Amino acid sequence: MKQDRTAYRYPTSPANFDEKMIQPSAEFRNEVVGVLRMIFVFAGTYFLLVAAAIGLAISLAWAGVWLMDFLRGWLMILVGIGLIGTGLMVLFFLFKFIFKSHRVDKSAMTEITEKEQPVLFDFLRRLAAETKTPFPKRIFLSADVNASVFYNSSFWSMFVPVRKNLNIGLGLVNCVNVSEFKAVIAHEFGHFSQKSMKLGSYVYNVNRIIHDMLFDNEEYGRTLQAWANLHYIFNLFADITSGIVGGIISVLQALYGKINARYMALSRQMEFHADSVAASVSGSSPLVRALYRLELADNAYNTVIGYYSDWVKENRKGVNVYEHQSQLLKSFAATHRLPVENGFVEVSEDVFSKYRKNRVVVKDQWASHPANADREKHLRSLNLDTELVHDSAWTLFTDPEKLQRQLTDQLYQTVSFPSVPEMVDGEKFQSFYQERLEKYSFGKAYAGFYDNRNISAFDLENAVAEKTTAESLSDILNERALNLQHQINGLETDIRLLEEIGSKDSKINTFDFEGTKYNREDTKGLLVKLRSELKDATLALENTDKEIFRLFYKKPGLVGKEKDAVALYKEMFSDGTATEALLGQVNAMLREASQLYGPHVTQGMAFAVTNNMKREGHRIKADIRETISNPKFSSYYSEEEKKTLEYFTKDRREFISNEGFDSEAIGAYMNALQIYSQVLAQYNFDLKKKTLDRQLKVLEGQTVS
Repeated sequence: MKQDRTAYRYPTSPANFDEKMIQPSAEFRNEVVGVLRMIFVFAGTYFLLVAAAIGLAISLAWAGVWLMDFLRGWLMILVGIGLIGTGLMVLFFLFKFIFKSHRVDKSAMTEITEKEQPVLFDFLRRLAAETKTPFPKRIFLSADVNASVFYNSSFWSMFVPVRKNLNIGLGLVNCVNVSEFKAVIAHEFGHFSQKSMKLGSYVYNVNRIIHDMLFDNEEYGRTLQAWANLHYIFNLFADITSGIVGGIISVLQALYGKINARYMALSRQMEFHADSVAASVSGSSPLVRALYRLELADNAYNTVIGYYSDWVKENRKGVNVYEHQSQLLKSFAATHRLPVENGFVEVSEDVFSKYRKNRVVVKDQWASHPANADREKHLRSLNLDTELVHDSAWTLFTDPEKLQRQLTDQLYQTVSFPSVPEMVDGEKFQSFYQERLEKYSFGKAYAGFYDNRNISAFDLENAVAEKTTAESLSDILNERALNLQHQINGLETDIRLLEEIGSKDSKINTFDFEGTKYNREDTKGLLVKLRSELKDATLALENTDKEIFRLFYKKPGLVGKEKDAVALYKEMFSDGTATEALLGQVNAMLREASQLYGPHVTQGMAFAVTNNMKREGHRIKADIRETISNPKFSSYYSEEEKKTLEYFTKDRREFISNEGFDSEAIGAYMNALQIYSQVLAQYNFDLKKKTLDRQLKVLEGQTVS
């Protein structure tokens, strides 16, 4: 049945909109001028280098021809060709960006047509007209929480208009109403909606071209290496070319850093402008609501994808990622007592600020987007209101469930199941999720107090000797107690940042603390203050841990068995501390080894890392052998994982030689450490959970044997 393209409610635009609201701001114009000034400096330096390179190429060509003409012989011919090649390769480096094209990877996208989605196309045509934006050339759908306008481009895109494509992530569609969807897409259109914004788009292209010239040199490197491989003479000249090009890159990179900092500032102003365009057609409120909910939605989507990845080992396959995403969002809302209106979780900055207790703020010159709080402030200042359409954005799509299943299936394109997998629908997902929640949580009564941290290792004998006035868990876990760990996290982050600002190598001169601007010299006094607060908060958290333990120790359910409580905690402290220390070492080794896969690893760095891997590997192999032989760890790894660990403990291969990396040996090292890290983390968690579950039963009045 053909869908009626008029059978939806299109949100009206605000009546109090003034055209001046979407004119580029003074800040925007200032940033454009600033970044253009830096680009002109870069261009001047670049053309001087080009002139020098042309002079070098001519000189080397003359020298090469002279050698081949007057000093005959094969060796001189090769040297002459090497000289000429050096000049040409240096010139090629400086001009290669002209031939470079930038193509967006569309492998994870699905193109749709107007015939397939008539209502969506009608909606987008009306929105394009309203924002004075050309209708997208092509429209794609992707699975994630995303919306973007993109296009393939090259050097010539700065001079020839390029039509843009639109990508709509169904993870986003799943979490917004029609008004919010309109605001999000209008924001994307807003980047290209006015002639006055074309300068910003031009600067974007110039910035990307400079970046590609300086950092995207793999193909150039392969060409240089291919030339070097032809003969040892050419290898010598390839090294000379590489040195010259390295010098050019160093000069231009120093300038590019300044350009990019100014460009990021311009990018933030472009985001504010696009927000203004969105508000001009949808009102201020819809985009504000979408900004915060999409942050939550992205987290839920990625959590589901994580579950799907884990389920592959169990031969399970998700049916509809968007149904599962919605289930997680509703579960989050229930846990955190957030309102759900018209099927959507209502979330604001207050929800996130509960967990983000940072008071030191440094203006991030490398951030391309303003903080959501700043965007909200800007949008609210426009004060644009209109009637909201609370219908789900899915009403704009034909046969949405078919699309949802189709995009879910695409997530499994590269996955091979050993047999026909068990299909996980909404009901099964809820069951598996509840099972996982029970397995990896510590009971609702704790209200997250013990989440993502270790219990303070206090003195058990002193703790039982002290008195307690608390009669129940709720007497202890008040709002202040529940916020202690978040407060500690914020203080630790602020202290690290202040230490960095105050260091002699820091380039940060000013920062904000609790809304007031400070200078670098003020860090010492603030550090004293925050370290004192951290000490007090840490002590308060330890006292709360002790208070709960004392309540557990003295509850009627443990009468005559108080020593069991002490033994339970003692085991957790002794085993947990040792395992936690070992886990930290393993994770540090993994982080170090991962440097070998970095884009800028040098030969010296590679030898240093692999030598340390070899040295630390001998010690960790002994720990792994001891763990495998210990029966209490046997349930924490599969037979296949055990074989991987045993293979690693017997592996004596070197990680690197004069011929290069031994990828198989490095892979075996990292696979074994990842498995070992998971074993230690899970054991530690279970140790803590066993203690807290037994404790909770007693605190809730149960008698435990």
